Amino acid sequence: NTSSPTVGPTERGTVERLFYLTIFLKALLGVIQIISGGLIGVLPIDATTGFIRALVQLELSEDPSDPLAGMILRGLSGVTSEHGFYTVYLLLHGVLNAGVAAALALGRPWAYIASIAILVVFVGYQLWKYAQAPNALLLVLTGIDMLVIALSFLELRGMDARKDRIRT
Repeated sequence: NTSSPTVGPTERGTVERLFYLTIFLKALLGVIQIISGGLIGVLPIDATTGFIRALVQLELSEDPSDPLAGMILRGLSGVTSEHGFYTVYLLLHGVLNAGVAAALALGRPWAYIASIAILVVFVGYQLWKYAQAPNALLLVLTGIDMLVIALSFLELRGMDARKDRIRT
């Protein structure tokens, strides 16, 4: 039997496409996090949060019920008190996101295991931070990380199944 017991050929293509989409989004998120962390680190925190609040308020004036804008405003409330944390977190998480996405896109087998291990640590840390100070944005990041963990596992299994087919 050359197919995965839980993922058939049709589902395999769907999982693979979803996997590469999440890799792209993870890389994009990594770049955004690196830029954001750098800006938070060098700009005065009041200027940074004021700029973001102004952009969000503009969106809220067009759509007062925008859930994303509301989530961003709630997330900003904790940024001023933990300025250093967010600078380091965003830079580190961004570099790891971009690096892991690049290694996964290149199909490096070690990258799947490394990304799963790195992301499990981040998920644990993010959940610990969330337990201390609930923040919807942190839950979104955690959800993305958990999705990438699951898809990395499925893609790694798919790679193993493809190698088995080639050997036989």
